[in-house]
Amino acid sequence: MAESYRETKSLQLKFAETLPFWCVLIFILVFTKPQKIEAQSLVDRLDKAAKASINAYSLSSNGFAIDTARGFFISADGLAITTASLFQLGDTVVFTDEKDKPIALTKIIAFHTYSNLAIVQLKNPRLKEIEYLLPTRKTFGSQNEILAFTNTNEAEQGLAYGKIGPITRIPFIGRCAIINLQASGTSDASPIMDAAGDFAGLYFNTGSKKTGLLLPSSVIIDDNWTSVNKTWSAFKKDPERAKLTNPFYFQALFFHGQEKWLEAARSYTTLLKIKPKDAQVYALRSFTRFNYGNNIGGREDFTNSLNLDPNGYFPYYSRAHFHLNAKQRTKALEDLFISVDKNPGFADAFLEIGKIQAVLGDIRKAFASFTYAIETDSLLAEAWYERGKLYIQHSTDQGKALESLTTAARLNPALEGVFSLIGNIKLNQLDYLEAIQVFDKAINQNGGDTYALMNRGMAFFNTGLKDKACTDWDQAGKQGNLQAFKLISRHCAELRKGTFSKGK
Repeated sequence: MAESYRETKSLQLKFAETLPFWCVLIFILVFTKPQKIEAQSLVDRLDKAAKASINAYSLSSNGFAIDTARGFFISADGLAITTASLFQLGDTVVFTDEKDKPIALTKIIAFHTYSNLAIVQLKNPRLKEIEYLLPTRKTFGSQNEILAFTNTNEAEQGLAYGKIGPITRIPFIGRCAIINLQASGTSDASPIMDAAGDFAGLYFNTGSKKTGLLLPSSVIIDDNWTSVNKTWSAFKKDPERAKLTNPFYFQALFFHGQEKWLEAARSYTTLLKIKPKDAQVYALRSFTRFNYGNNIGGREDFTNSLNLDPNGYFPYYSRAHFHLNAKQRTKALEDLFISVDKNPGFADAFLEIGKIQAVLGDIRKAFASFTYAIETDSLLAEAWYERGKLYIQHSTDQGKALESLTTAARLNPALEGVFSLIGNIKLNQLDYLEAIQVFDKAINQNGGDTYALMNRGMAFFNTGLKDKACTDWDQAGKQGNLQAFKLISRHCAELRKGTFSKGK
């Protein structure tokens, strides 16, 4: 093996020799919380994840490493996940196990269309001893602590600790999260475990030194895989190699999910140079162009997409957003209905249909649309949120409203006003202590939420904490809520005479 490759591999530490100690240390320092799982069980799970992890290198014809990634086994017979882009340019691809021993690449099984992932078959002489991680549709929680088994050069012993941050929804991939975990692209496809030791997802670099992206493990078991089933020598000659292994689709979809429309459009444009007849890429670029105001380009992409695939559903979804931006709800609704007629499982379109129906006053239809969106994609936080708002406004069953809004907050706590709405229900149920806790979250999330301040003040007042109530009302008044001064005048004058006054 080339000297440069030996140098790269010599830097790696042996996971199997060091991990149990580090698992215990991490458990004590980071993951010690009231849990059903025992400490030893957690250590065992983390040890299993380390043993399932692999390293991957793409080498040039003269043996120099031109790309590095991570991966992990997903079955006892040697199936493993790594990055698709690893196979894009190199002459040779090399894998090593957790003890840095080479593993032979038997076949390339499949590539994921959207997420820059590949499934490969590896031949390991210790096949019966392989540890592996099973993907599930179990979702991760917001703000949860996580541990990534990254490249050993990225963090101490290759174990990177982080926390789940803002939730982001990426088209065709689903519910993902930005994580405050520092690693580079050499750690792409690293497995991530949660505080219970469960397989939470995969790490990908976002181009930032401070954050990464958590992909859900469910992406491994979705329907967006293209079968290859070829040896490496055969795949190197495959004319579809560049299309199957490029990372631009994933990059563009990430920008799309972040609503960075111009960056997404540029990535889609780059992708179209490789896949000039991909109707879906034109449809996606039309969406981004409409959103940053390039209506002429958006219409051109809409037409190109349908010319390539007359049965496409996403172009109509894209044009519907153009109509919504122009406040043409009826035209938007027409396009959305065409979209779901072509793809009845498109939850995002049913969400938008429901929002328009709610604005137009068709409450029963809106409720049915939100419910169908939830049944189609139970992780679509906004559908739970919108249905919860309908329950509050048009139903006496506040229990169902609370259920929907609580689910929405669990899936995406950044939804605007979701904790205020939950707090209001708790307040109306006279559950003042719980209401205070929920309003705390609302105010921590948005200090300008005067409704949360007003209502937390009411909850404080009803638990006898009048001093805190008056402080909240005073703060709400200073931020422009005129109703606050009525409450201050009525309840706070004697408590703190002269302390609270309008405009001070």
